[in-house]
Amino acid sequence: MRKLLLILVLVILTPELFGDELVLKTGKKYKGTISRASNGKLSIKTREATLSFPESRISLKLLKFTPPKADEQKKIAELLKNKKYSEAQKIFEKWEKRYRDLPTPWFEKALHGLGLCLANSGNSASAAVHFKKLLETCPNTKFKNDAEFWIMESQLTGTIGPEQEKKMKDLLADPKTSERIRAKTCQGLASYYESNKKYEEALEQYASILVLYGDQEELQENAKKKCAELFEKIGRTNEAAFYRKQMGI
Repeated sequence: MRKLLLILVLVILTPELFGDELVLKTGKKYKGTISRASNGKLSIKTREATLSFPESRISLKLLKFTPPKADEQKKIAELLKNKKYSEAQKIFEKWEKRYRDLPTPWFEKALHGLGLCLANSGNSASAAVHFKKLLETCPNTKFKNDAEFWIMESQLTGTIGPEQEKKMKDLLADPKTSERIRAKTCQGLASYYESNKKYEEALEQYASILVLYGDQEELQENAKKKCAELFEKIGRTNEAAFYRKQMGI
């Protein structure tokens, strides 16, 4: 009787310990806390012991993970809505540690959330690390376009060279690339060509932003300004005046 009461108390006090479920292909079930072992296997900490299994022995579709608490999920949504990224980052860090390298949407959300918070806090390089891992571990993630956008953003903050130029051209050639990424890629190529004094090529990319991506308001304004400046540099003052007029100057 005492043993039964002790088990009930443990379950009440530590529900997260027994919330996950791991099912082997043999049908054997284990309840506890699932984690990724250092050898790559999936481990589950039960009341009796910690067991590890290769994924080939596990029914991955039947894995069950305890989700973050409902009030925590609500709080993170409010923090992101109010752009309180430093506070949200702390919660996402907690989620990333709990679900690290596990086949669960919560790890996917943690990586995306961390990247988003870091990117919006001005730390694009660290954000890119999380977004790259997101694309590596979850290639079909619903956050793919967002991840690719911020990775591109981080690349544009550094020195752009021939290797980055090729990557950007490949993105434009890929029909799966979103329009948001295409517009940002055109800006990256334009900046690269401008820095190398290839003004005609730069103008072509800025013009692409103006003609093809009218919904990207921030990039549109920058493209108009750049067109005015570059046309002035190559001595085409009429075109420069046209774009200044477009800007209300």
